[in-house]
Parts: sequence; C-alpha cells; structure tokens
Amino acid sequence: MKNFILIFTLFLGCSTQPELINNIDNTSVGLIKINNYYSAIDTETKTMYFPLDSTNLSEFIGAVEYSEEYYTNIYINDIKDENGDNFNFGTISVNDIIELKLIINLQEVNYSLVFTTLSIVIIYAEQAIINEPKTQCRILIDDIISNKMYDSHAGIEIRGGGSSQNSPKQSYDLELWENVNGLGMRKEKLFNLRNDDDWHLDAMHFDPSKSRNLVGMKIWGEFVRAEHLIEEEALLTQRGVLVEVFLNNNYLGIYSFNEQIDRKQLGLKKSGGILYKSEDWTEETTLQGISIEPDNSLSWGGYELKYPKDLNVLHWEPLYEFIHFVAYSNDTLFNDSINSFIDIENVIDYFIFINLVQGNDNTGKNMYICRYDENHPLFFIPWDLDRTFGWYDKTILTNRLFMRLYDLYSISFKLKVKDRWSELNQNNLQQNIMNYFEGNINKIILSNAGNRDNERWGLSTNYYHELEELNSWVEESILFFDNFINTN
Repeated sequence: MKNFILIFTLFLGCSTQPELINNIDNTSVGLIKINNYYSAIDTETKTMYFPLDSTNLSEFIGAVEYSEEYYTNIYINDIKDENGDNFNFGTISVNDIIELKLIINLQEVNYSLVFTTLSIVIIYAEQAIINEPKTQCRILIDDIISNKMYDSHAGIEIRGGGSSQNSPKQSYDLELWENVNGLGMRKEKLFNLRNDDDWHLDAMHFDPSKSRNLVGMKIWGEFVRAEHLIEEEALLTQRGVLVEVFLNNNYLGIYSFNEQIDRKQLGLKKSGGILYKSEDWTEETTLQGISIEPDNSLSWGGYELKYPKDLNVLHWEPLYEFIHFVAYSNDTLFNDSINSFIDIENVIDYFIFINLVQGNDNTGKNMYICRYDENHPLFFIPWDLDRTFGWYDKTILTNRLFMRLYDLYSISFKLKVKDRWSELNQNNLQQNIMNYFEGNINKIILSNAGNRDNERWGLSTNYYHELEELNSWVEESILFFDNFINTN
C-alpha cells in the first residue's frame, strides 16, 4: 500500500512527463505515448485507447514512448519496439485491435490497443470526487481537433442536482490550475473553443443520442437575438465537443466537453452585468408571483445568482421587479411597459425555440436570465437541453410571461412571432437540425465509442434508430408548431 501511495504521489506531482500508475486491479501499466498523444488505459478490459483523426490510415507510423524504468520491453503485434523509435503499424482502422505485450519486472502483461476518432480526456484523482469543494486532480487531454496534447493540474467536482447527482454516470466541473495547490488558474484554448480555465464535462447519461444538448445549443445560437450582440466576443449559447473520458484508468464513456455559460461567455459587462440561473420550479421561476422576499444571499426563489458573486440584496432587484411586474401589473401597464423589463425580440426567439425542441423544463426550471449592463432589459438563455427533441409529448409550452404577451400585448406580438417563425422555418430548418444530429451521431458510430459506452453502462442504444426517430420527431414538431402559429 505504501508503494502505491508513493507512485501515485510522484505521478500527481509531475506536470510534464507522466509517471507510472498502479492500477486498481494491481496490474501495473504505465501510460504510453504515440506521436505525443497519451494512450488512455482501461484496466477492466485491459485495453489502451489511442486517438486518430481518421477512421482509416495507410502506413501509420507512430513514435512510441514509454518509461524504461518501468517497462523492460514492449512488443506490438509480437514485434519488439525500441523506446522512442518510429513503429510502422501498417494500414489501420478504428475496427483494428493491436496486441500489446508489456514486460514489467520480468512478467508479461497483455493488453489490446484500439483506436478512436474522438478526442480523449484522462483524469487521475487521488481522493474521491464530491459535489463541493473541488478535488485536486491531474488532467491529460488528447485534443485531435486542434492537434495538441494538454497536461495540467486541475480541480474537479460533481456537477448538477436532483437526478443528475444520483446518476451512475456523473457530470463534472473542471478548473485548470497552474499548480497542484490550485493557487492560480490556467487558461487553455481547448478543442478550438474559448480560451479559459473553467470547463464542463456533461455525462449526457439520460440522452440516448448523446447529442440533444449540443444540437439544441447549436440551434439556439443560430436563433437567438439580443440587443448587446454588438459585443464581438458575446456568445449567447454553449459550445462543446464529444470526447471519451477515463478516470483513474477506468473507462467512463462518451461525454461532451463544454464551455461554461457565464458572464464571459455571454459578454456581460463586469460592472453592470447580472446573471441568474433558475434551478427549481417555484412561483418565481415560472414568473407567477413572489412567495418570498430576497435577502443578502446567492439564492432566492429557485434562482442562483451566478454573477456578481457578492452578498448584496440589491443584485436581486432587477429580477424581483421583472417577476413582480409580470405577475401583478394590470393589463394597461403591462402593455405599456413590458419592453423596459425584457428584450422582446429575445423573448420571441426563446418562445419559438423551446416549443420547437419541446423544452418543458426550460419554461421555468432550466433558464438563465441575464442583464448586459445597467439600464438594459433582461434576456433569456436556455440550459440543460438533454430532455428535449421528443422527451415529452408535444404541447404548446408557456409560462406567465408568454401567456400575458399572447393574450394582452396587442396583436403585434403574435404577428412578430409569426414573422420570425416564417423567417426561421423557410430555409430547410428540419434538414439543418438533422445535419447537426447526423454529424454528432456519426462521430459516435464511426469511432465505435457508442458500443463502448453501451457496454460500460449496460445500455442497448441503436444510434441508427436514434437518427430515424429524431428525424421523424423533428418533422412532426415543425408541423405541430407551424399549425399553432398559423391558427393563432
């Protein structure tokens, strides 16, 4: 046991060259590099995984590196490999299995080497990962999108609440650190996304397509309007990429490596920007009324104050006044003044979007409500779109705001919704949505990651069937909403 602790401590304390890991099944296997990418390890199946940027490569030459202090020899398909030399793997594909014979302390250990076309995220945490605070870990990322390998200290914690916390496959928040103690953040531009230290690993455990949130956010990013989008860096959506994740030499399956939705992502002003996140069904989150008064807290009425993060009851004032106005103002005042509280163009886009994807949770529980700066109206951003695109029966989704706008805010609101829907629906909307689904799901199929994730979590997802079901559902949803718009 003492040797295990010593080896693990050495590993975590080094940030440039991986040390050896004592596997949980007592089969000692060190990390091996091929062309500067780390090969991930799953000790349960005795398999190593290496990322490729193509499903087939002819005459693949890989420079294989390993620790000579640990390995006596390595044989690849019974051919001895000299450390650091180029090895000719020949013609390979993601369906191939390469036999590895590892000589460790005069003992032979047999592993298989397989290939994936998804990027790989490898995490080592010496202590248990909990909800809060973050656990110190080390993260290695084979980023085949930007053709880079990252090696960093990090903090990791379980993300989500309710059913997510109880899921066997957990989502995580990651924070890249400059050192083992977390005394400084480390920003990296991962997967050609934003340059940042704060990231989200989405398990997508309840989504059989492993694509709903990614596609939904992609569509929302193309829909959304807000008056402050003149800000060059503002993104009113969340981007991400599919990866395969390994924790302490155990395969965890397919994840989405995502940007965070925060002040930076949304381009909110540091001085006057505000960001609220709804996390529960309450009178306040459904905009029906005020059941409790806010105080000097980061939580109120089912909302969390994400920015700014200081305890000041005044930060709740814009949201409080908006909810109070929607819930209690008379019809005349509502018609005359709603524009001063909320960005109407953004509301129109949000109403259309949540009905298109049937985001039942996004009428109240799963929303961001944001303010760009002082003296600017609020606007909406959806989040957590895993339970969309056919999760619930089709219905027209609404809340107190949408109901009052449709019933009271003159005929012009209905006409604006109809005009905006016509604009969005005229350019092959169904095909555009399905192109995004096909792009994501085909990556899962071609990499064989879908089969691995199924086996790891006892699932039987047929991704071809998922594509067919989604295509039929999207077509029906567009017709359903189109009929509502044209008859109302």
